[in-house]
Amino acid sequence: MSMPGRTLTLLAIILAMLFPDHQAAAQQAPVPRGLIAFVHEDSGSPDISQRRMNLRLMNAQNPAQQVALTNFPVSLRMQDPVWSRDFRQILFSGDFNNGGRSLEGMSIYAINANGTNLRVLTGFGVLGQLPGPTGAVRGQVVSGVGGQLGSCIVTAQGVSQTASCTDGGFVLNNVPAGSIWVRDLVSAAASGSGAGQSFVILMDPGGTNARVIYRPPFDVFDSVIRLVTQTRWSPGGQQIAFVVTTIALDLSAGWSDLFLINADGTNVRQLTRAAPPQFVGSPTWAPSGQALAFDIQIVPDLIQGVVQQSDIFMIGANGANFRRLTADARSFNPAWGLGTPRATQTRDANATEPAEMPGIDAAAPSGPRTWSSAINLDRIKQWIEQMTDIEGNAAPPQTGDAG
Repeated sequence: MSMPGRTLTLLAIILAMLFPDHQAAAQQAPVPRGLIAFVHEDSGSPDISQRRMNLRLMNAQNPAQQVALTNFPVSLRMQDPVWSRDFRQILFSGDFNNGGRSLEGMSIYAINANGTNLRVLTGFGVLGQLPGPTGAVRGQVVSGVGGQLGSCIVTAQGVSQTASCTDGGFVLNNVPAGSIWVRDLVSAAASGSGAGQSFVILMDPGGTNARVIYRPPFDVFDSVIRLVTQTRWSPGGQQIAFVVTTIALDLSAGWSDLFLINADGTNVRQLTRAAPPQFVGSPTWAPSGQALAFDIQIVPDLIQGVVQQSDIFMIGANGANFRRLTADARSFNPAWGLGTPRATQTRDANATEPAEMPGIDAAAPSGPRTWSSAINLDRIKQWIEQMTDIEGNAAPPQTGDAG
């Protein structure tokens, strides 16, 4: 070994003796403070009909400290929690409340961060009935730009019946005075085509000055498609996080990754490097803007779409400090907010250590991962047959929607 090499080695030994935590501190930056709301599947049952999803809070700096905010005892879907601007309330969507009294597949709920005052904001059913006077609502359904109106059905919050449209006009009777929304299901007779591409687009609040700031690589000879979804502004409004999902044309493989871009379209960087069948999703910024949390869902078969396991991770906005926050394979849809964790802790009697989640690379090299398999026409046929099954016989995801 040369003298400079020996000198550097000796210096490293001295630094390690004087500052034993120096190397670890450099590799693991502190986790930003805050509470992470997320959805948890409580039953642990492999039977999808028995699943019970509820909302939890987790201390970002001590993920083992968790409290349950809801305790729905029945099978339901719950997803997409978000914090109010003052971080005092959490909103989420679920299908618990509809009970056949609404065309809405999902209702929106709000709950205080301390677990009180659960209430429904849309939908109609077990919670939030709308008593009082009723009346008729008259309106006109208008087709979109370039579209031609086909048939349509209209309903409203708190109304069990529907009304059909005649040339777009409708009359809906017995609408409660407290109803706050009217919904229509339209069969439009319009057609169109596109290149099958997806972008990150910015526009002014009034809808003007739209401009593309990111488009994924596109090649007509690729055997994959790439879709941009789940854009999230940073707290300071200087950066945008987004997810790029890559799917093989024959659905034989798929994965998704987390990206960042400056608001002016510069400095695109890839924070994760997933491999099939890992789907990074639901990115959420720490209020400090220093890190992001997200879930990784394992979906081995894209045709069936069943989520095998899902856990929550975090990574620094600089691409460092990649960490796993949950390890029960049943946690997803994080939302990072401010707050102080309560003293009580949720202990999951059904929790078992999951099979090791396949590794995912942080600080990924630039350039997209490619997929070079030949197109399997039989898989495409199977997927088309399943998608056109009106009754939807395929099993739904166990812990949330893939991708």
